[in-house]
Amino acid sequence: MKCRLALACLLPPGELENKESFYKQLLTVLADFVTPTGRMRVELIEFKCLPEGAEIYLAYQKKLGQAIKTKVIALAMIGYRNASVLISNKGIVATDGKTSDLGMIRLLEKILAKTSGQTASQLAPAVVAAGSDVSATPFFRLLRSTNHANKQHELQQLQKAVKLGRSEYAAVLISWLDQVISISSVDEILFCGGTADYLRKELNLHYPGTPCLWGVGAEIPEQIDSFGLRTRLADVYIVFLYFSEQVNKRLLPTNKARSRGL
Repeated sequence: MKCRLALACLLPPGELENKESFYKQLLTVLADFVTPTGRMRVELIEFKCLPEGAEIYLAYQKKLGQAIKTKVIALAMIGYRNASVLISNKGIVATDGKTSDLGMIRLLEKILAKTSGQTASQLAPAVVAAGSDVSATPFFRLLRSTNHANKQHELQQLQKAVKLGRSEYAAVLISWLDQVISISSVDEILFCGGTADYLRKELNLHYPGTPCLWGVGAEIPEQIDSFGLRTRLADVYIVFLYFSEQVNKRLLPTNKARSRGL
């Protein structure tokens, strides 16, 4: 069986140097792709590797128009695994973006070290749902104790671990952001990624004199966002729209020829 594939992927800026190696490995794997129902020969007709967050910037650029050439903008993408920063200087995005491993997993590791019987996958949705005030309700389903008094103690310990872990994690992340963003020369900071949303309170407080922008490009149709991921889908959704448009333009002559029987 044969098929054609157009593939776009997003990588942290610090990993973009591996895109050529990634591309070569893809060609090798797709030439003889094994599936549960048989082998497929996949032709890679289009491949695009972009830095995480770049698509959010493109959405903002489209919204701002020529005015973007008057601004220096720091684009901070903070996700589950990584935290990355790109700088746009008068409409030109620097190629030397910075990446660290300071994604939300670092926060979850801090909480796990202070609790027992939990896993990162269990904690993540509860920690996010608990918000900046660390509401108790999302943690009820994680409690392992059966005795009422023990449940209350376990809940208090869990909340305490989350509050302390959040404070420690925010401090480390903000310290890194201060190292890679020259706040005196930046007009705006464009935050994106689910973890950035989670720490919105701390980030806004830390940059009181700098406009912090949130939710750019996050208008995701309900039929697409069936799991309520909201801003966590924005980057991927925007690159899908952009890339599919480019691929359709490329394939348009071929499709027209086929429709005419050529």
